[in-house]
Amino acid sequence: MRRKLHSVIYEITERCNQRCTYCYNYWLGMNRKLKGDVPPERWLEITDRFLESASLKRITLSGGEPLLYEGLDDLCARLDGMGLKIGMITNGVLLTEDRVVRLLDRGVELFEITLLSYDGKTHDALTGHRSFESVVRAMRRVKKHGGELCTTIIGTSENISHVEKTAELAITLDSDAIMFNRVNLGGRSTGRYDLYPRRGDLLKALEALNDLSRTYGVFVHCGVPIPYCVADPKKFRRISFGRCPADIHLSYLTVESDGTLRTCNHTPLKIINLMEDGFDSLFSTAVWKDFTGKFPEMCLRCRYLKKCRASCRAAGYLHFGEWGKPDPFVLEMRRSR
Repeated sequence: MRRKLHSVIYEITERCNQRCTYCYNYWLGMNRKLKGDVPPERWLEITDRFLESASLKRITLSGGEPLLYEGLDDLCARLDGMGLKIGMITNGVLLTEDRVVRLLDRGVELFEITLLSYDGKTHDALTGHRSFESVVRAMRRVKKHGGELCTTIIGTSENISHVEKTAELAITLDSDAIMFNRVNLGGRSTGRYDLYPRRGDLLKALEALNDLSRTYGVFVHCGVPIPYCVADPKKFRRISFGRCPADIHLSYLTVESDGTLRTCNHTPLKIINLMEDGFDSLFSTAVWKDFTGKFPEMCLRCRYLKKCRASCRAAGYLHFGEWGKPDPFVLEMRRSR
């Protein structure tokens, strides 16, 4: 039986043109040089390995900053030729008019662009780069040329009070959807617990997003898990809450340029190499069994465990060094009630 995958992330480059304070890219927390980029042919080989034993709907191109990848146009065109839908996670700085048109022509349908604040100074401070005006222009260009736009807002202690007005700006820019991701530490932000917003401020942001969705009909999704013990989804019925993608049908599997497969883009833990192992071998590995089967003791008696999946278990692994430990975000939210 062929397994069904909704989306897989390809980290096509580790390079980036920003220095976001909250960035979780794992290699930024390691003492090593960035990996060099590989040609599009390597990514096509990786795609073929997936398709040998799984049906795949969408590939999301990420990084680093995917617009820095030199073979991007060719890769997109060839993935499109294979009948795959293509999305892109980008900071938007390099999305010129010509670039938007070329990428749309080569099959990119969805652009997930990060907008951290309605206030340019706050946005730029969080990205470490004067980028606000470029981002707003990029968002306008995507919509002008018929692309699908998802505005991603990362909620940290430094911008959580800006979420409502930032979302209003996204709506003004005709965003098709808003993704609100509370900060998830890792990489450059490892140990930056000061970046966690206070629980009360987080709840206010969710209330504002819920109201905006009701008023304007915009789709709002929380991609990084927010557990039931922090925010009850029943109180925010207009918001779609994501959960840990341990269910393979929802999984956010992430692939590196050498074929290494990781559980998601929030963890450095490598499971198999697609160029050496068949995709189905993933499910018999000890890493996968621990990832899908171990939960924090504090969550085991919770009636919402099957739905919540214990928040982001990858964050728990990063913090404590083993599976089955609590997401530090949950511990911090309990302290800041």
